[in-house]
Formats: sequence, C-alpha cells, structure tokens
Amino acid sequence: MLVFNVVLACYLARADRAYLSIYVEDAVNHVPLPDAKIVANFEDDIGWRAWSESANPDIAEGFTDKQGFCRLSGKTNCGRSSIWVDKAPKGYYEAAHGGRTKYTRRSLLRIWQPEDVVVTVALQRVAHPIPLYVNRVILDGRRESVGGFDGTNAVLKFDFLEGDWLPPHGVGKYSDMTITTKLEVGEALNIWRSHKTTFYDFISAIEFPGKGNGLVEKSVRGSNCGIRVRTAPESGYVSEKVMQFGRRKKNTSGPVIYPEYYTESNDDCCYCFRVRSRYDDRGNLIEAYYGKIYGDFRFRGTDKSGFNGASFLYYLNPTSLDRNLEWDMKNNLCTKPLRMDYEPIGVRWPEP
Repeated sequence: MLVFNVVLACYLARADRAYLSIYVEDAVNHVPLPDAKIVANFEDDIGWRAWSESANPDIAEGFTDKQGFCRLSGKTNCGRSSIWVDKAPKGYYEAAHGGRTKYTRRSLLRIWQPEDVVVTVALQRVAHPIPLYVNRVILDGRRESVGGFDGTNAVLKFDFLEGDWLPPHGVGKYSDMTITTKLEVGEALNIWRSHKTTFYDFISAIEFPGKGNGLVEKSVRGSNCGIRVRTAPESGYVSEKVMQFGRRKKNTSGPVIYPEYYTESNDDCCYCFRVRSRYDDRGNLIEAYYGKIYGDFRFRGTDKSGFNGASFLYYLNPTSLDRNLEWDMKNNLCTKPLRMDYEPIGVRWPEP
C-alpha cells in the first residue's frame, strides 16, 4: 500500500507538467550567454469560470548556465506555455522576447510532449551608447485645422534640430521634413442596395527636401529586440515615402456593408534619416545630421473633419556627421520630452 501511494504521488506530481528550455546567445558572434534571468509561464485554462475568477498560471524562474541554457517546467491544463528573457546579463540590452509553445499530446504519465522544446534568443551587446535627443511628437488637431487643411489637402513641416513643427503649430524654423496629406473620397453600393456608402483614403507624402537627405527604411520584427538601429547608413537615403490610411471597401468591386478602417503604419518598421546635408565643391559631404524613427509614422483623420493628426518617435544625434544612434537611455538632450503615457504602440520606453 505504501509503494502504491508513493507511485500515485509521483504520478500526480508529474501529471500535466510541461518542460521548456531556452538558449541565450550573443547576436553577433553567437557565443552562449550565462546568467540571463529566465521566466516561463505555463497557462491555466479555466474556461467559463473566467467570467468570475482569474486564471492562476504556473510561473517558473531560473538563470542560464555556462552553456547558455535554462530548462524550466510547470503545470498546464491546456498545453500552452511561453518563455522569455526577463533580465539580460551585464553588458547586454534588455530584450523581453522569447517564444510560445502549444503542446498537442501527453505521454502515459501525462507529461506534455515533446519535452525537448528549445527557444533561442539572441541579445544585442551594449557597444557605444551616447546621449541623444529623444522625443515623441504628437500633433492632435481634432478640434482645429491641421496643416491648413482645406477639405482636400493639408501640409505640415517639421524642424528636427528645433524639435518642433513650423508655425502655426510650433516654433520650428527650418523645414527638414514636409508631410503633405491629400483626401480622396469615393462611393460604393451598399450590400442592401438601398443607398451608397462613402469611403475615403488619406495619402500622406513624407518628403525630405535637399540633396542627400531622406529616409532608409528598416524592418525589425518584434518590438522587444534589444536595440533596433545602432548606426545610420552612409548612403541609400530616399527623399520621399508615401503612406495611406482611411476607410475603404475590402474589395475593389461589388457591394459592401460598410468601409473598413486600414492603415499602412507598421510597428515593426523603423527608419534612419539624414537632414541638413551640405557638400563642398568636390561633392564631399561636409555636414549632415542623423537620426532614427521607431514604430513608424502614425496619422489620423476622418471623412467628416479631414486630416487631423500626426505622430512619431524620433532620436537625433546633434553632432554633425556622427552616425552613431545608440542611445544610453539615461541622458535625453530633449529638455521637455512628451510624457511616457503617450508611449507609441509597439515601442517600449525607453528603448536604445
């Protein structure tokens, strides 16, 4: 009887248990990183009871060993679990990303299979962080005309070194970037064929005037990947980018119920930009300022009030010709940065 009780206790202790491992490495030379704090979440599905009570997931913590591995386990009644780096080793950027696992079967001992799932995470090393000008810019004109909107067009101009829009929306002096937004309105037959439905598109052209100025677009999957952009490129800058948003029908033809909202803004998108480029008589670049934009440009507007908002998060190196964009996350040269509760979607604050 004692042996049976011991066996039963061991069975119950291992029942519905899942095992999950993580391997943490340097993003450049791929050597293993010890002493990274790891957290794993093993979910508890309580079904209809979620209306009246909270789930109680099994949380496990540990640290990577000398080989960069950490293996954790916990109980889950649904086979869903996730694991991530909660704190990076010294000299590396925080990168709270990892992976999710959905187990589909259990062994005779009711252990979720497979038991050898390994998630790999690469961390970015802290290299040459410096003070930067960091600011979240938001222009919200839902109660006023933005960019002189005349029912069709709107024009905004921004001064990166001054950190403000040009008048009448700010005190900027030099137009480093111009945003021209046009509204296009159309009609589609309603699915009930009783009336027509109006849909609209806003087309925003983002322009960087002057030779050598412009944007270089980069796509970085996931918002928590350490440092997205470390150094601005020397070349490849494009003077214009066009983006659209608004409400339009899903198909190009046929009746609709109502137009669906869409936007081309992408949380995984970021940019390097160059402004105030100046060349000597031989064509050599002798002055320019570099920066980066995290989380894409965002615009807002409705067919009733027109274009009424623009926002973006940017970092600027105020030293001419210095392409280093690695922020130290301590010294912000912007004296009045926007409050953190205006944090952009998909971008942590602060982020290097």
